[in-house]
Amino acid sequence: MAIKLITAGNIEAGLSLLVKNWRKQDEALMRKCILSAKKAKAKISHSTQQNLRDIYLAHRSKSCGDILVYAYQNGECAHCRFGIVDAMKKNRVLSESISSECLYDSYDKTRVIAKDC
Repeated sequence: MAIKLITAGNIEAGLSLLVKNWRKQDEALMRKCILSAKKAKAKISHSTQQNLRDIYLAHRSKSCGDILVYAYQNGECAHCRFGIVDAMKKNRVLSESISSECLYDSYDKTRVIAKDC
């Protein structure tokens, strides 16, 4: 069902189903949808940021960097940005430039993560 929802353009509902049912092969579809938003220069919604955070905190992936970077750069919520940075760190895709940038983040917990890197 999640794949049908995502394919139909309902990314938020599809991703929420993938939080508990994620499989490695789902990442290609997630990448396609998230990066198509990049081409459209779309912002990442609060719930999409939360779902990506939850997926990648629960399921490790070394290839999630581009998805999480886009969510980090285009999200609308500082609290969710913290979750995305935390997921980046746990998946070992947190770049030095983002880590340095996070030292000056408006959200205290994000600055703490950056100091620990």
